[in-house]
Amino acid sequence: MFRGSCQAVRVVQEEEQTVTFHHFEGNIIEVDLAAITVKGKEEQFEGRFWLQEKLKNHGILGFDMEWPSDRKGSNNRVALMQFADENTALLIRTHKSLNWLPALVKEVLISPSIRKVCVGHDGNDRQKLDSTFGLELAGVVDLIELADRKGFQGSGLKTLASECNWNMKKDKRISVSDWAADSLSEDQKIYAAEDAYFTYMMWLVMSDQTDTVVFDTGDGYLDLRPGWEEQGIYKEHDGLYCRHCCKGPVTTSDQMTLHVESKGHLLKIKKPPTDEELLASVIQIPPELAEQGIIAAGLDHARARPGELHCQLCDSGPFHNISAAEMHTNGRNHRQKLAGTQRLPLELTPDLEEQGIQASEDGTGLVCKLCDAGPFEDCFPAE
Repeated sequence: MFRGSCQAVRVVQEEEQTVTFHHFEGNIIEVDLAAITVKGKEEQFEGRFWLQEKLKNHGILGFDMEWPSDRKGSNNRVALMQFADENTALLIRTHKSLNWLPALVKEVLISPSIRKVCVGHDGNDRQKLDSTFGLELAGVVDLIELADRKGFQGSGLKTLASECNWNMKKDKRISVSDWAADSLSEDQKIYAAEDAYFTYMMWLVMSDQTDTVVFDTGDGYLDLRPGWEEQGIYKEHDGLYCRHCCKGPVTTSDQMTLHVESKGHLLKIKKPPTDEELLASVIQIPPELAEQGIIAAGLDHARARPGELHCQLCDSGPFHNISAAEMHTNGRNHRQKLAGTQRLPLELTPDLEEQGIQASEDGTGLVCKLCDAGPFEDCFPAE
């Protein structure tokens, strides 16, 4: 089994025995969301640029969350989020900010392009993230699944780290401490940072290892199924990936099947309709509606989608069927606009003659003898 190297070692005296623990000696940044400032549309907090860089470069982060222990049927909210790499641990306190998160933090959580390495996220962590913030974590790399494929025997972070000859100090008293306290103790900060840090470090070790467990592709474990390549699915040494959705590694074909059938994936791979399909979907409009300005979606009408109707005269819609368009044309607003565009036939009536109106000499219009105006070649608006 691989024996890794860790960034720092600290020797700790406990119970009259010298115990060697491996620790995170990088930069720990603590951010209380209830105390950050907002400048323009952007929230200002320490560690923001580090997080932005990770998002921009599709980076990898160790990720974990903490909350006060649930007792007697309680469902406590997430009080702390931890993001870490080999040099930085960002601790984001959410104990007073309820379900609010900075836009950048939310984007990091829901973006599949930045992978978050977790230890068994499908359990309580997933439920807590949803119940506290209404979010689903994307881009998840399950360290336990990855360890299984690489031939590691441990079932938790501490035991996995020990297989790399790393001794983590996982104090149960700190684990169940009050993570929603007004201030975190130094031991709590170190514990939280090291959970995310060692998760990240274990991923670094495992990502360099080849799979030692060979799965039967006939059972669909890592089977690249027919039609998937056309949908952007491809296989790497550590699992299946979707290039359209920036998702992966997905470690079983069954999991990838759920993704391939998801609404988000289907929307991304949906091809735009051809010209022929657009024309075929155009609704045939009765002449009496067409004369009143009702038009159907077509190649030359960007606003309307196939199967929709719009009123060009009123610049309104969409109407999804003929009946809806007819109701619009019978409406008062449409009839008033239609009246402004219609003209009565050019006709010299007795009433007009009494008002001094007569035909022009060339017979193409009307003139007013009283006002010496005209000829009027346009028709009169309808009442």
